[in-house]
Amino acid sequence: MPNITDIKRRILELAPAPFQEFCDSLISKQGYGVVHGFGMKSGTGNTTTGNPDTYFRKENGKYVFVVYTIQQTNIFSKLKDDIDKCLDFSKTGLKIKDIEEIICCHTSSNLSAGDDKALHDLCEAQGIVLTIWGIDELANQVYNRYRSLSKDYLGLSIDTNQILSVDDFVTQYDANGMAAPMHTVFQYREDEKKEIISALDNGPVVVVTGKAGVGKTRLVLEAIREAALTKGYKLLCVNSLIDFRLSL
Repeated sequence: MPNITDIKRRILELAPAPFQEFCDSLISKQGYGVVHGFGMKSGTGNTTTGNPDTYFRKENGKYVFVVYTIQQTNIFSKLKDDIDKCLDFSKTGLKIKDIEEIICCHTSSNLSAGDDKALHDLCEAQGIVLTIWGIDELANQVYNRYRSLSKDYLGLSIDTNQILSVDDFVTQYDANGMAAPMHTVFQYREDEKKEIISALDNGPVVVVTGKAGVGKTRLVLEAIREAALTKGYKLLCVNSLIDFRLSL
């Protein structure tokens, strides 16, 4: 079975465009919202000059800027230059007060602790959160949280794909085409949802029963999403059992 070292090697083999697509998907799964690949030529898989490479607009109206690089040398200078461009109104069209976070994804192993601090201090001085994901963190995120990305983007299958994230479960469920889709707006069942969440507080297992087609899966999905968000749970879906489990 592939391990973290195998994942790192495959990430390092990615060209700029596939690396950006891989990171866009990974960041989107973190709950940042709709991705806008500003530095990607739509439909071609080719990168274009963009500042930033990708951005997300959050519900509060603030923006998250993302920059990517597979450059291996002079990584501090490269990241600082990318961050400076993100802070440049003439390049982004946004004032600094509208930027909430900058995420830097890179594949180098040469960023020192001092350089890391200098970059964070640069952003903190502007009231902006900085997140830096190097090759080690990217590989750990894939191996420990988003294993489907290993198969989709790196050509590595590291599990049976029976234990899925919510998004991956919904995608597989809807691909069946034989049941009501999960990508729907949840309405009118707040009392039932609250009952399930309350039951989760009082016992380790909750069983939801009912006739086929009444919306059990959609109801449970919404309830456990809210429970996971408010209680800090890591949410996993077990596909083979059409079951859901919450784990810390």
